[in-house]
Amino acid sequence: MNDIHWIDYLIVFASIASAIGVGVYFAHRQKDTSTYFAAGGKIPAWAVGMSIFATLISSVTFLAYPGAAYAGNWILLVQGLMVPLVLLALIGVIVPLFRKVVKLSTYEYFERRFGLFARMYSSFAFTLGHFSKAGTVFFLVSMALATFLDFNIYAIVIVLGITIIILTLLGGMEAIVWMDVAQGGLLIGGGVICVILLLFLPEGGPSEVLRIAGEYNKIDVGPYDWDFTQLTFIVMALNGIFYALQKYGTDQTIVQRYLAAKNDRDAKKAAYIGVMMSVPIWTMFMFIGTCLFAYYHTSEAPGLPDGLKADEVFPYFISNQLPVGIRGLIIAA
Repeated sequence: MNDIHWIDYLIVFASIASAIGVGVYFAHRQKDTSTYFAAGGKIPAWAVGMSIFATLISSVTFLAYPGAAYAGNWILLVQGLMVPLVLLALIGVIVPLFRKVVKLSTYEYFERRFGLFARMYSSFAFTLGHFSKAGTVFFLVSMALATFLDFNIYAIVIVLGITIIILTLLGGMEAIVWMDVAQGGLLIGGGVICVILLLFLPEGGPSEVLRIAGEYNKIDVGPYDWDFTQLTFIVMALNGIFYALQKYGTDQTIVQRYLAAKNDRDAKKAAYIGVMMSVPIWTMFMFIGTCLFAYYHTSEAPGLPDGLKADEVFPYFISNQLPVGIRGLIIAA
């Protein structure tokens, strides 16, 4: 399916080695619990915001969003569009509250406010939810890397798992935040490169891409009916509201980043930075799927292999249409 150059392999391996190196570098700073779990509350707002952004973005965004837009429309984006609306009403209250009453865990406050059962239930639900989510994220990214690099998918899961454990165990929250900054930058850069290439690959350029997208109603967030049994605008809007309440109001992965900021003002600023970065990037990867649809529906585009699924089109494009080096950077992201 592809012919990955040794330079691309080198970039991917360098990315893995860098993650381990960051964990080792920050290991000597882990002197107490506060430093390990909250970076001692000394991370600048822009870095915390970038880390929140990288936390919200995963292989689901990188693979599923382009695949969904290629096969259908932008209905999945509606969930993300609801997040800023909830955030404007939520963050001014929730961030100062958690920074005042929480030492390390969101669920400390739940116990004080609602009792031990609330703490036990919410912490167990968080752990169980993230175990299941981690399986999905690992599978998706490993499936893509297996396609790109022609490696065994189980070997990739093991290598990535060990790398993440080393990064987290040795470097603590500080290492995670700065690694998020690097990975977030790679993701943004890789996405922008793909958009530029896809806009100008078809004959006719951006105007042809937009014409095809309009003809096939690809940039749409419908249907708009009130059928709650189907994937509709209202269903995704409601889902987005509850997602935002849960993610920014109770999720330990986000609250822990509030605590890593220097003060309340920086924590609120970081939350705004995180979500205001996430929405454009979610949109960009949806647009990548639309551009892929336009590109592969033009006469001069190469044919796709038989049986290729929608969520495999973007990895196929990266493997076969991008130049050496850039391809490796995007795979590393």
